[in-house]
Order: sequence, then C-alpha cells, then structure tokens
Amino acid sequence: GLAFPYRAPFMNDWNFVNEHSPSLATVGFGQVVFALEHFIVGSLLPLIYLFCGDDSIFYFVMYADMAWETYDMLAMFYRRLSPTGADYTISRYNKAIDNVMVPHHIFGVGFEMMALMAGPGISKAFMAQVLITNHFSGGMMLLAMA
Repeated sequence: GLAFPYRAPFMNDWNFVNEHSPSLATVGFGQVVFALEHFIVGSLLPLIYLFCGDDSIFYFVMYADMAWETYDMLAMFYRRLSPTGADYTISRYNKAIDNVMVPHHIFGVGFEMMALMAGPGISKAFMAQVLITNHFSGGMMLLAMA
C-alpha cells in the first residue's frame, strides 16, 4: 500500500510542483489568479452587493466578469487558431477543456449582458445570485477535470 502522506514523484517535500517545470509554473500561477478572480468577482463582491445593495458594486462585478471571461474566450480561440499554439489564457489549462469552458463563458457573459440590458425589468439580487452559482459551477467543473 501507499504510505500516508503520499508524495507523487514530481513533487518536492512541500508538495509543490512549480520548481520542476516552466510549463507547470505558469499553470500554477494561472490557477492562483483564476481562483482569486472567482473568489473576489464571482463570490465576495456579489455577496457584498446582496448585503449592502450598492448598485455600483453590481455594475462593477458584471462588467469586470464580462471582461475577464471575454478575454479568456478570445485567448482560447487564439490558441486554437495560432500556428504556434501560443497560450495567453488566464488559467493555462490544457486546450482539451476548451470545449467545456467556452460554453460556460458564453452563458456567463450572456447572463451578465441580460442583467445589464434589462435595467429595472430584472432583479439585481437574483442576477448576483446567478453570478455566484455560475462561478461555483465553473469551479466544480474544473475540480472534476483536475
């Protein structure tokens, strides 16, 4: 059997992999940035909006997340179409998961556009909750593929 705690052969004594490969270092850094965005823009700020009701927070969150997801989608398309395969995505995941991430980002941007264009016709609190669940589901998808 395996001794606990098990250390994979590519990990050092602190369970880090970044020292061993430049490509893994970019993935590690990309994941930290990705997690921070999901936590701050996708969870923390919408929760602050739900508790204080400041519309400026709502609009900032919607525009910030739309910009983030649009950039990541464009970078995924560029990676696919580029002859060199240069990766400028934020998360630096393998392009094999683009087929899952692109629809997730498209629906996220679509919901955010709907929230911004509907004006008083839609509940901002409801759309903040949609944003939170969208980021939660995206995190669960990535955990399932990791």
